Amino acid sequence: MAEWSREYVREVCEVIWQAEQRHGLLELQVDSVFPWQMLRMPIYYSITQQRGFFGDPHPDKFENDEEFTALASAESLWDILKAEEKLSRSRKHFYRCWLSGRAHRVLIPHGRTIDGVDIYTRQLRDELTKHTLLVDRQRSDDSVVDLRSILVINRKYVRKHVNIDDLDIERSAFDQALAEIESALSVDLSRFRQSLEHRVKLLIRHARSYERFFRVARTKTLYLTDSYFSIPLVAGAKLAEVKVVELQHGFISEFHLGYSYPHGQRPAYAADELWMFGNYWSEVTPLSQSTRVRVIGAPYVAALAEQHTGKKNPKTIVFTSQGAIGEQLFPLALHAARELPEYQVIFRLHPSESLESFKQMLGTETSVPSNFELSAKTPNIFALLRASEIQVGVFSTTLLEGMALGCRTAILALPGFEYMKPVVERGDASIAHSEIDIVNAILNAPHCKNPLYYYGKPNKKLV
Repeated sequence: MAEWSREYVREVCEVIWQAEQRHGLLELQVDSVFPWQMLRMPIYYSITQQRGFFGDPHPDKFENDEEFTALASAESLWDILKAEEKLSRSRKHFYRCWLSGRAHRVLIPHGRTIDGVDIYTRQLRDELTKHTLLVDRQRSDDSVVDLRSILVINRKYVRKHVNIDDLDIERSAFDQALAEIESALSVDLSRFRQSLEHRVKLLIRHARSYERFFRVARTKTLYLTDSYFSIPLVAGAKLAEVKVVELQHGFISEFHLGYSYPHGQRPAYAADELWMFGNYWSEVTPLSQSTRVRVIGAPYVAALAEQHTGKKNPKTIVFTSQGAIGEQLFPLALHAARELPEYQVIFRLHPSESLESFKQMLGTETSVPSNFELSAKTPNIFALLRASEIQVGVFSTTLLEGMALGCRTAILALPGFEYMKPVVERGDASIAHSEIDIVNAILNAPHCKNPLYYYGKPNKKLV
């Protein structure tokens, strides 16, 4: 197990920040794109996994347009958009305002859904009706447009008009920065060095493909969630002069490299507006200087918690797991169950974690406490937290949601706990700095003094 209380994440982030500052990586332009912002998060994940203090928190989300056929809905929409574009160019300028504007606003929901609906963009989706195109990230039916279909319908255009065969990438800054990071952290980043040209070419092709789509559709605003996993899409929007609005979907902090720019940078692909759950998140995170913050609350928390309408169950403890840290957290939850037999201890899996994998780990235990149980998917996490007295974790977004739902909170100082240090320093959570401290931290876990600081009152109307 990793060393308790060591700020592994801070160490990694500071090395990356120093290297990108020294070599001006965020300002390096290749053709029409700025590649470093695309590499920042994958490099961070590679380092944390090589160092052994995190597991893989996400599947590979790098977009690929190969061996994929556009859905009929996308082909049909594209034919209509091109016909309207041709018509608008052939008539007087004033005629353009009479076109239907089928994609003036594009909404791309998050992949996490409950009952088939993205909980983070649901309110916005209900408000955005006319002139809004819904684009799905997953292969879907013909009721919506699949994101990858946009790449497919633009293949011929990109091959004809985007010449990257003779692309000249000035590698010295990238290579020197990667070498410095490797030396400082004793890791191997050779796969990024070897794949740099391929990644940059793919970024250019995809960005130009999305740009063409937005221009033909005359899109004015793009709404999405995790922009740092959608750099080609955001790059295309920026090239087409589309306003990018991002809705918060998870943890944002000083150490989240998808959002944190501590030297006052203005990265090319930061959202123009970031709609956040509460004031806390922007106050502890050095966001891009070009991003405007708006607090909209999080209506999904209270709405989904209503599935549990009773009082809290006394002496219930929920350990909130997550992909990056779950295997380290699991034995500590068992330890807590053994030390606190009068409490019911529930180990709640993150949606990305496999219940079968944890059942297998449980099967290797010589004795499983009768007050310990695994939980996955049902009831929904918000109803579970509404019913529970105490929650324990490291740096999951769920911990903040649980605070808003009245849970007392204890933090374990495992890798990533830096994310939660401001919460602990405010007195809204206790912290255990060793396995011996866990019981004491749980028994003395406090309530959050002002939940609205983290999750403000939901806006009745977003647009």
